[in-house]
Parts: sequence; structure tokens; C-alpha cells
Amino acid sequence: KQTLVVFLTLTTIVYSFVLIPYISDHHIAYQIFSLKDIFIHYLVPFIVILDYALFDTKGNIKYFYSGGNLFTLSTYVFYLLAYMNLGGRFHVNGEEKLYPYFFLDVQTLGFETFAWIAATILFVVLLLSWVVYKIDQILGIPLDLDFTKRK
Repeated sequence: KQTLVVFLTLTTIVYSFVLIPYISDHHIAYQIFSLKDIFIHYLVPFIVILDYALFDTKGNIKYFYSGGNLFTLSTYVFYLLAYMNLGGRFHVNGEEKLYPYFFLDVQTLGFETFAWIAATILFVVLLLSWVVYKIDQILGIPLDLDFTKRK
């Protein structure tokens, strides 16, 4: 569940602060805030976080789960590399592209810019993992609500 919370939060952040400005600035013919986009980028992450907040036992997330999140991210990168090297292409706004997102296009960006973006994504995943871990630990502290002292 922690991995879902981290990556769905990352999805919301990337959509809100990277993709929407890029789409707007480049006048791409894409309907921002369509029902599909609201559902995928806002509603689903909110529901997963709400599910965690209301129904999961708190205090069970371990600090080393961050490594699992990096493994999940690495798996996605290896999938993309394999897909692209096997001839797979992504269809973005009616165009066939080698990369699914502009910020992963190492050929256009150059390796240095791409490396900075990749490092930023790694940092954000680690930061979100740590924040979710700390929130879980804080919420897992048992509250002593018995204010009456018995003798």
C-alpha cells in the first residue's frame, strides 16, 4: 500500500506541475482536466490515500520500504527500455513517439538534462517514501485516552 500511495502521489505531482504546464505552454491539442484525467490523476490517488488513512493499521511501514519503491521505479525504467528496444512506440496525441513523456526523451533533452530529471525523480520518490513512512509512524503511536486515574 505504501508503494501505491507514493507512486499515485507522484502521478498527481507530475500531472499537476509538469504535464499541465507543458501542455499549456506548447499549445498541445489535449483536453486538460477531462473526466478521464481527473479520475486517473486526482480521484484514484485520493481514494487510495483515503483508504490507507481510514482502514490500514498504522505503524507497520518499515524504513527500508523506500528501497522497494526504488526497485519498483527501476522495474518501470527497465520495462520502458525493453519496450523501446523491441520496437515498441507510444502514441501521444496522434503521433508515434519513442518516449512516453517529453521529460524522458534523452535524445531531445541531452544526457545531462535527462540525468538531472532522473535524479529529481529518484529524489522525489525517496522523499515521498520517507514522508509516508514518517506519517505512518506518527499515526501508529498509540494514544492514551484514559484520563481517569484509578487508585
